Amino acid sequence: MTHYINFKIQIQIISLAAISKSANRINPSIFQIFVLILVLTSAHISFGQPSHYKNIVFGCYTKDLDDFEKFVVKAKEAGATHIQINAEDLPLAYWQMDPPGDPYPAWVISNPGLLKTFIPGALEKYIPKQTAEKVFNILEKRCKILRKYQLKAAFHTFEPQMLPESVYEDHPDWRGPQVDHPMRSRTPRFSPAIENQEVLNLYTQAIQKFILRCPEVEILYFRTNDSGAGVDWSIGLYNGRNGNTNYKNISMGKRIKDFLNALQKGAEESGGKLAVNIYNTDESNSKHIAKVLNSNMAIDGIEGPLASEFKTDVDNLLYYSRPFSPIVGIPRPLDFIEKLEIANKSDASRLFVAIADRQNKDLYLKIYKEFWQSPTNDIIENLQFLRKIAQSEVGDENAEKLFELWIALHEAKKVVSLTNAGGTIFNLGCVQQRWLVRPLVPFPADLIPEEKNYYRQHQFQARSESAADYLLDLQAMRVYTGEGGYRYIHRVIYKTKEYISKATELSRYLEENVNQEQKKTFELLTIRLTAYDYLMNNVLNVVSYQTQLDQLDLSGTKSEAVAMGSGNSSARLKLLETVRREIDNTSNLIALLQSQDHISNVIDHAKTKDEEYVRLLGPDLIDQLRKKINIMNAHWIDYNKIFTRPNF
Repeated sequence: MTHYINFKIQIQIISLAAISKSANRINPSIFQIFVLILVLTSAHISFGQPSHYKNIVFGCYTKDLDDFEKFVVKAKEAGATHIQINAEDLPLAYWQMDPPGDPYPAWVISNPGLLKTFIPGALEKYIPKQTAEKVFNILEKRCKILRKYQLKAAFHTFEPQMLPESVYEDHPDWRGPQVDHPMRSRTPRFSPAIENQEVLNLYTQAIQKFILRCPEVEILYFRTNDSGAGVDWSIGLYNGRNGNTNYKNISMGKRIKDFLNALQKGAEESGGKLAVNIYNTDESNSKHIAKVLNSNMAIDGIEGPLASEFKTDVDNLLYYSRPFSPIVGIPRPLDFIEKLEIANKSDASRLFVAIADRQNKDLYLKIYKEFWQSPTNDIIENLQFLRKIAQSEVGDENAEKLFELWIALHEAKKVVSLTNAGGTIFNLGCVQQRWLVRPLVPFPADLIPEEKNYYRQHQFQARSESAADYLLDLQAMRVYTGEGGYRYIHRVIYKTKEYISKATELSRYLEENVNQEQKKTFELLTIRLTAYDYLMNNVLNVVSYQTQLDQLDLSGTKSEAVAMGSGNSSARLKLLETVRREIDNTSNLIALLQSQDHISNVIDHAKTKDEEYVRLLGPDLIDQLRKKINIMNAHWIDYNKIFTRPNF
């Protein structure tokens, strides 16, 4: 199926005055055709653009309002009708990291909850206004920019989202389901019961406030049953079906419809109109539920009442889904093309184009515009199109090298994705368990606070301290433990290394053979790929280290060797070599990062120390890496508690 007009019209238009004077001398048929062309031109119909979507929504992370406006201009040129006004690029609600020591809200604070951002009156005493108003002001300013360019807005969040416990202490009937993950949270968290009329009124009031200041917002879509959000009595809740028992027998269709209706009512009361989609419900009968919904209402991407497709997506903006994170700016053009091909075959009326790789957004915008000139239909055409884009980027003489580089990155991405369990091993391990900066020592429980607090306070671990000390405990999952776990991750990482090594070699070639302006692009890409290789080393070293420790006697009661000629055990040599590899790898990463004016061009990190948290490395990353090396060297003697020392 194709939904495009694959031709361009170029025309010179004489003045309207000349047309009016000559109209009576022009053949009527010719004149009608001319008028039709004039009407199409004045209506800004763009040939070579997808024609069957009523909404084309673009989104991209932006660092400030100026960056946002620049993106808006380019997105409009590409055919956007809407811009998503949030992309995990708003101030974080750190106040929700409460009580201290519970890491679970780290999955919540980046999601601007409707009741916590557009605060209804009844919740004002429970929700800090400072962060909410800061976020609201940014959204309002972004909408003003969209107004300037005659564009509309879309907004994404997670709902119904958990509220402070004090809310439910004062309003017990508002308490809905438990929405935290029982193995990843130390504190029970509850979202509001969306069957309760007072709760529905809160949502209506919140949307009313939102649309009043941001009237451009026409599309609201939100994820549920995840990251501190969830629906009463849904099968998709982490704690299983649970909720307010007063509403247990209400059908899921009525529950969802009433909730979406409350949101749309708020928009209407402020003079707006809202299309709403709630997804990730895990309901087996979503299609049946959709049939009881109104138009512009959808569940799991199925719109009522005809059970049609609400939207089709080209990538997404959620941070944890990025395969090369926390390294930034590694392009994935073939992945983008493949998603465009799929979107082109969709019957959805809305197209969402997410540009998660903000460092290469111009490349993706070019691909998007070129794609609709001649859409692809299969893998062969995708590769041919990729080759064409490569040629347009670096010329025919270097196109093959860039094409091969992108193919290598695409293959690497596919392998890395095998480790994705709510984030790849680089996200869940290197960042959230702080593998990158925490020292590898045999007895982490013996570390003093100055040696431990700098990483432990930002480690995702809701269970015991012994679980926190165990390197391979990832969000209460121990997927890579044992020899089998190590062998699996070893195969994945080494296969990825093979592709990254090839991509790095090709990037170095292009550095030397492109023009001066493009040279900087490939120099930076080489640095990013090298940094990613160091992260792969970190993963291998950590998994290998813990696997070896698990096979050793760590009681600390080894006797000393007294006889001359006592040699090294193979286990001792192997473990100490692993330790040394990690020290040297960390030193190499430090040198690489020090070569850059801004390490944010290479690796994602917080802007300030106060903004560092579980899902974001600190701005003092280099200092933390140095500290790691110093601690590992200071505890080198600890291995004598495990192994008999050699005595030659």
